[in-house]
Amino acid sequence: MVFGSALFQFLIGNCDAHCKNFSFFVLRDGIEPAPWNDLVSVMQYPEISHELAMGFGDVFELKEVKGFAFANFAQCCQIPLTLLHREAVKVANSAAKYADALALNDEFTNEERSLILKSSKFVIQQAELFRIYTKEA
Repeated sequence: MVFGSALFQFLIGNCDAHCKNFSFFVLRDGIEPAPWNDLVSVMQYPEISHELAMGFGDVFELKEVKGFAFANFAQCCQIPLTLLHREAVKVANSAAKYADALALNDEFTNEERSLILKSSKFVIQQAELFRIYTKEA
């Protein structure tokens, strides 16, 4: 759960993702993860800090998260590098496929669409970096 969330947070540029964003449903049979929450791309807001609340390895600046940081993250989480890259490529491919289409949804106002298109371009850029950096890892 944390692994997939961390990849998604990198992709959208949510620097404010932290542990208190993880919730669970308590059931008779145990616990189950609740849906993700507080998913915000803060990169569109220069007045908000872009320091990562939870780093990748020792890196806490989104623009500095590259191959070594992903390798360090995978090692700390005991995730094989092949799995990291495979999952990153899946997430990146989905993002590249759907980001612009979602941004052009008719439900958004023109003002909203402007911000969402900026976010969409950022996500597509991050998706390409994702492929590159996790392969480097």
